[in-house]
Amino acid sequence: MRAGLPRLALLALVLLASAFGCAPASAAPAVPADAFRDAVGVNTHVMHGESPYWDLPQLKSALTYLGVRHIRDGVRWYRTRATQWYVDEQARRFQSLADDGVRFDLLLPGPREGYGTVDEALDVMAATGGTESVEVANEWDLNGDPVGWTSQLHGHVREARAELDAHPALRGTPLVGPGFGRPGSSERFGDEAEAVDYGNAHPYTAGLPPEVAESPTQRSLERSIDALRLVSGPRPFMFTESGYHDALAATTGQPAVDRATAAVYTVRTLLEHVRAGATRTYLYELADSFDDPAMGNPEAHFGLFDFAWRPKPAATAVRNLLAAVKDPLPAPRGASLDYTIDGPTADLRELLLSRAGGGFTLALWRTAPVWDPATQRRLAPRPTSVTVELPHQFATASVVRPVTSADPVETRSDATSVAVAVGAEPVLVELEPTAGAPAPPPSAPAGSRPWWCAWFSWAC
Repeated sequence: MRAGLPRLALLALVLLASAFGCAPASAAPAVPADAFRDAVGVNTHVMHGESPYWDLPQLKSALTYLGVRHIRDGVRWYRTRATQWYVDEQARRFQSLADDGVRFDLLLPGPREGYGTVDEALDVMAATGGTESVEVANEWDLNGDPVGWTSQLHGHVREARAELDAHPALRGTPLVGPGFGRPGSSERFGDEAEAVDYGNAHPYTAGLPPEVAESPTQRSLERSIDALRLVSGPRPFMFTESGYHDALAATTGQPAVDRATAAVYTVRTLLEHVRAGATRTYLYELADSFDDPAMGNPEAHFGLFDFAWRPKPAATAVRNLLAAVKDPLPAPRGASLDYTIDGPTADLRELLLSRAGGGFTLALWRTAPVWDPATQRRLAPRPTSVTVELPHQFATASVVRPVTSADPVETRSDATSVAVAVGAEPVLVELEPTAGAPAPPPSAPAGSRPWWCAWFSWAC
């Protein structure tokens, strides 16, 4: 095992309370709000000349609108007369984004794809100035030899490890393991924990909620994590693709959702993935890749923005979520809050974020579906009322519903409890401390690392 690489201890999830009653009273550890914001990325196709992505100023504007500073893209080295132009333009565009503070998870070309070698791709990545991770070939179980893809990919992963360790400019850059396109491919591929620094999965849910339970047709998020550990062992992990499309006339591919549903499920995806321990989720994708007014091609409609760079409801919801938890300063590490929840909690999800200045944001949502993929009809689960009991008085408690706005829908002063209706759309309870209040207690003894460092080691 290489020295100095992050390791992840297996952590047991605490079960929520029964359908009615109080959630556990033990102090809940918090993920820093800035670590949560840093856990959000998007997929792009910077070099797709006939797509919206070719308009680099618009691409930058869309990232600024969202408040996202991490993208996932691919590097290629075409072996044609235009090779040098393509390579130079590719590096220029990535460098321009890097100059604006954008950072990249960059995909290597796959074995036998004809898009260049690993070392050629690494040279392009080094020239961008913004590469923060390198990812091995994308979904090679779909693109490689139907029989020999596992051996091809094992060879590719090990070559990538060796070339990355030897590269003078990229040595020490984390290597992200393979994401797969078919259930069962992790089991077929097997262990590469010695070579990769991060595990990877692509947890699409086929028009169902991100918290979908295990079924004969869909793998749950927990099972997806179990599967990626067969490849990366106890390494930290990320999800380099996840998302929803709105091609409601499509008859192939994943089932579609309407745009209002995509907004709800996308916000829940980001919350649920951090709750599950993912260090980052790259939503697929930033913009619709090509024009399809008939709404019949799923691949044309995964974007947070449409083909004309107009924000869809999901883009606005992501913007609102990230704006609502944005702080001017880093949040305290190791904070916790000893709150309880009274009311129906059987399908309630919680994620606690620590804020700069000693405040907190508590995200609450229910796992109820808001869309029936079979009938393409919206569902309207009724909200349930819960009360968040706080351990001491907070100066203000504000309620934000990020699917519709980043602004509070209500604010109360001198709060020791907060009653809130929680439905399928996430709600944020923002708690600002009273002036002169003691600092929040750490969730780990002095000198030790807080629990979330095992997952978010890059933020500690």
